[in-house]
Amino acid sequence: MQYRSLGKLIEILALLLIQHAVHAEKGPSKGTLSFRVVDVSTGGVFLATLKEESGRIRRAQVAAKTPQVDILFGSVPLGTHRIEIHHDLDNDAQKDQGEWTLAGEGQSWTLRGPHRRVYLSEKRSEPWTGKIDVELSGFRNDRGVARVALFNAKKGFPNDASTAVDSASVSIEANKAQATFHLLPPGLYALGALHDENENGRMDTRLLGIPLEGHGASNNAQGSMGPPPYKAAQFQLSPPGAKIRIQLDY
Repeated sequence: MQYRSLGKLIEILALLLIQHAVHAEKGPSKGTLSFRVVDVSTGGVFLATLKEESGRIRRAQVAAKTPQVDILFGSVPLGTHRIEIHHDLDNDAQKDQGEWTLAGEGQSWTLRGPHRRVYLSEKRSEPWTGKIDVELSGFRNDRGVARVALFNAKKGFPNDASTAVDSASVSIEANKAQATFHLLPPGLYALGALHDENENGRMDTRLLGIPLEGHGASNNAQGSMGPPPYKAAQFQLSPPGAKIRIQLDY
């Protein structure tokens, strides 16, 4: 009986250690929130104010030297934050008539993964309104989370969410999951999906990089000896939006 009790105790301790390790390796709690403004009238500076969900205020200033300007905030907690961006053409720190400002008093943006890039245009006072609804099916169980990453370039596709335009982690119910991406400009995109069963924020693999977890891509694109080609997964986003269905593969 003593040996059985000792064995049971060892099992419990092992389970606790595994749970602690999984918890410690869960996906990131912070990420990068960046804003790319195009069609910029060169001159002056961009003044950006980020109000984090916690109430913390952060500011950035970027010179408007080219028709495309990137404004970046790092180590932003996951959550919904407000941003106000103003192109101060004459460097007087005032909102003068004719100077571009994003929606007057700012907009709310939700960061759900390691990186989100928001695209804006000085020809528009409001963000774009493109929307992508993603339906995921074929999960072998409801454990963990579904991770979905949206790309508009080949780099990092399909698993490196740090290079994606946007990413999301969503719950799985009855072997299905759904995700939505908002406020996108028209263009070509591709999606990568992962069933992160142990919630460690990455694709687990066997030797030679063979996936241990479910994965998929838009157009249900597949690779012959590796990840699917980016071009095979591309789709066109046109107003008002697109609905993409992905069947996971194990």
